[in-house]
Amino acid sequence: MDYSKYNLLGNYGFENGAALTAGLSSGWINDKSAGYTSFQLVTSVPYEGTTAQLMSFSALNSGKWARLYQEVPITPNRQYYASSFVRVQALNGARFEMRLELLDDSGAVIQSRSTDWYLNQSLTAPTNGWTNLKMNGMVPANAVKARLAFRAIGVDADSSGTVLIDAVQLSQTQMQMGRFELNNLSEFDKVDANEGALIPSDSVARSGKKSLAVQLRNTDPLVSSGKRAELSKLDIGENGKSYAYGFSLYLPTDWKSDTSSEGIAQWHVTGDPGDVARSPSLALMIQGDKWIVAKRWDDQAISTSNSLAALHYEVIYEAPLNKGKWEDWAFEVRWDYRPQAAGGTGYTRVWRNGVLVASVNAPNSYNDQNQKYFKIGLYKWDWNNGAATQTTYRKLYIDDVRITDSGGTHLDVMP
Repeated sequence: MDYSKYNLLGNYGFENGAALTAGLSSGWINDKSAGYTSFQLVTSVPYEGTTAQLMSFSALNSGKWARLYQEVPITPNRQYYASSFVRVQALNGARFEMRLELLDDSGAVIQSRSTDWYLNQSLTAPTNGWTNLKMNGMVPANAVKARLAFRAIGVDADSSGTVLIDAVQLSQTQMQMGRFELNNLSEFDKVDANEGALIPSDSVARSGKKSLAVQLRNTDPLVSSGKRAELSKLDIGENGKSYAYGFSLYLPTDWKSDTSSEGIAQWHVTGDPGDVARSPSLALMIQGDKWIVAKRWDDQAISTSNSLAALHYEVIYEAPLNKGKWEDWAFEVRWDYRPQAAGGTGYTRVWRNGVLVASVNAPNSYNDQNQKYFKIGLYKWDWNNGAATQTTYRKLYIDDVRITDSGGTHLDVMP
């Protein structure tokens, strides 16, 4: 998978040697307001690939800073997505942040945001391994350039630190990745699971060295009012726009058939005031020995019922499971709640192991202001109230979760 084509930055993996500044990877620039800063390219502990960028600084007094950055063209009136992986080895009397500045054609900064502000990702002490710094937003109409920087800021007198940086991405196509090589789930926005239900595993992997083992028992405590072990990505489905979603799933050979369904991947939305709680507008489920893909839609401004009839429920694909092997899923979806007769342009296309298995030009969304959020894992709703089913335990593996906006297709999200 060539992730670089989604990246506005060059040399985001710090693989391409040194710049004019000794030890600073090519394509990157450094400056400072005070103190001392040095750089080194290291191969001992990269997040991915073979190289990471090490930044060391000292003698930074309060309010003074040192940074490395790239400045690149950016398209106005479109979303941006920034992501990186940082490992703080030492930090004394300082804080460290990823910062994005958006500039007009005169070079003036018209908007500035940092991970210290976004999601309150403020690094003020050494981290336990790699931490995913991330933020997104809308590019202003008069912005033409973006400056993505990693900045150390003095808080106390004579502050210092040593920080590793790797896998830096600035995209306007949104390529979010869940590869589960880390022993944390920081690439996702929300985790709904009991302790021990989501564990990076090296027993099977679709790519890299690890996948995510997901397990659920009927005796597990409720999480968010349900028997679930799920990860969520927020704001990945706006009405009137198209997206591509991809992921790989592995069902063990001892997966037991159960006529009680479980949800594996779901596209949900938080409704407008007055809407009833509704089932997902698109879902990949398992029932018995079959995969099932089903969609729902409602063009009413306020949804008053969650019944199958009110939400126009339709199964668009069902077929037998394949156990003991990885299965690659890709979805291309243009979200729209309007019927075609009313000008709707919605479609849902599904690929299984590279083969198109469903293609439907029809509504697939709710008439809501909020964007979809994507959930993947295990959710077995019949267990919510203690119902007995044909099994008491579920386990599967997930790998290579990817999401793009209208700039991507199913080919971009397949492993």
